Amino acid sequence: MTGTFLDVDAPDTAWRGTSEDPIPVLLGRYSKTAFAYRFLTGRPLDGHARTNATFWHAGTHALTLSGHTAAHNYWPGWKRGLLMTRLPGFVLAPWTLVAAGTDYVGLHDPWWLDAWAPGLAWLPLLGYGSHRGVRYVQTYRHEKQYLRPIRQAAWAVLRTRDGVYVDIPRGMVHGKDLAATGRIGLPAAQVADGDRDRLLDAVRERLGHEALDARWNMEGAKPYMELWTPPQPPGQVDWHTMLQHADTERPYLGHSAAGAVHWDLGDDSPHIGIGGGAGSGKSELMAWIVAQFMRGGCGTVLLDPKYVSHGWLARIPEVLYCREPQMIHDTVVWLDMELRRRGAAAAAAADAGEPEPEFDRIVVVLEERNSLQTIIRDHWIATRPKGAPLRAPALAALDRLASMGRSFRINVILAAQEVTRAEIGSRNNFGAFALAGRLPVGAWRLVMGPSAKKPAMSAKPGRFGYAVAGTATVFQAAYPDLREQAERLIAFATSGVPLLDVKMMMQQFDTPIFPRWEPATSPEDDTEEYVSLRDFAELDEVPYSLAALRLHSQRDGRTFPDVMGTGAQNAKLYRLADLYEWLATKQGDGE
Repeated sequence: MTGTFLDVDAPDTAWRGTSEDPIPVLLGRYSKTAFAYRFLTGRPLDGHARTNATFWHAGTHALTLSGHTAAHNYWPGWKRGLLMTRLPGFVLAPWTLVAAGTDYVGLHDPWWLDAWAPGLAWLPLLGYGSHRGVRYVQTYRHEKQYLRPIRQAAWAVLRTRDGVYVDIPRGMVHGKDLAATGRIGLPAAQVADGDRDRLLDAVRERLGHEALDARWNMEGAKPYMELWTPPQPPGQVDWHTMLQHADTERPYLGHSAAGAVHWDLGDDSPHIGIGGGAGSGKSELMAWIVAQFMRGGCGTVLLDPKYVSHGWLARIPEVLYCREPQMIHDTVVWLDMELRRRGAAAAAAADAGEPEPEFDRIVVVLEERNSLQTIIRDHWIATRPKGAPLRAPALAALDRLASMGRSFRINVILAAQEVTRAEIGSRNNFGAFALAGRLPVGAWRLVMGPSAKKPAMSAKPGRFGYAVAGTATVFQAAYPDLREQAERLIAFATSGVPLLDVKMMMQQFDTPIFPRWEPATSPEDDTEEYVSLRDFAELDEVPYSLAALRLHSQRDGRTFPDVMGTGAQNAKLYRLADLYEWLATKQGDGE
């Protein structure tokens, strides 16, 4: 019960130095007396303490080599000793009590008392044991599949068993009873915030109930975490509700438990990023947001590397739908030019003391930003004019759209399946009013930021969460039903203010999209192209920073390309083909 002589997991220490209460040295000299002493006092029989338990206090962590041990080794010594040495007397206690009682009242030899009294004295204990046995059979499956794993997870996360207990009703499994509450006892010591999150995540995963949340009570001698299900959004947002709350300036997104949820371009963010796996409903939500903007006369540009993401928009003549790489690249560059034109107009009005012009709103819809950036980069590599910058100008334009779009009414709506923080440039974060659907906790933090706590939300389609100023909210997204009711959505989007014709705007733009590039070549050879290490480091496909490239140029003297000349500000120039060849060699070596 309290240890064995063949326990290979026992601590590799002498029992007299690490036991919970070392016996006197005199007893320790003789094996028989030492064994009897350990047995009677409930100490480990082999002299090795498995936990830090003492004679009076329960243990909090294991001392074994593996870090695990049986639950009874956490009991205090008096409790283990009582179980082993007092159990026979405890069994005889009812008979002794009855015999003493008969002598006291002067009753002798009544047949019913001598024959049945000891058995009758045991009836309460037998009844209690039967009750516990029936309850054990009824709760065996729940105990085995849920309570025991949760208890072990709590021990692993909190690194202690002191005060940890689990009381979780079966109705909380898979959220069958939203009114059910559970409780997990915590150690008296303060529990770190990271441990709280990990413990709640483990309980959610085991119970299959992602909408589960926790309240923490760390006051008093017995702190605990209380598990509960916060109020949930409606299961579906129908078309009538969508029409009732539609807004062309603050698009209606859906309903939370507290009411309607809108996207405020001024207070929340000028852009919106929607992240979620397949089937999360992000395309439906994006379509509904765009339709509300269009109803207010907004122009729409769709950059779709998947070709068929929003077929309903392709049926509206005023929408600029871009599928091919050349068209995507040229449109992004044109948007950047339009952004600069609006900025110049606003600056001229400010210099003249006039109010800022009221620009027409343009919404840019980006589907699968990673694929889009890859298409732009590959297209630029294949078609880049000689002497043009190595980095595609469209990628730089995407960065400016994110940083300057708020002021000049050019807003970006981005959707991505990847569970990474949204980026629409090569390296700059896309500061968006981010929405996330059907994402695990770790992915939620990547999308929303490390400080954003994931709210309690189910994984059903259309259930999204968003975080603003550190506060997370769950809502059920609007569902226009593109598959069956696309005509209804098109009629809604085109029956308001006349749409801004973006195609016509781009055709009438009088500034050339591509400026004339001046070749940057070495005086010695005008048939090859030469670049500096700084220009080469700015390429998206180059995994090295400028400092790393300079270090390689010094360290890899034999394999690094030779300097072919000097450029502006005495920058060393290298043959671009040689740099690409060196990069392929390094990647082939697995660096």
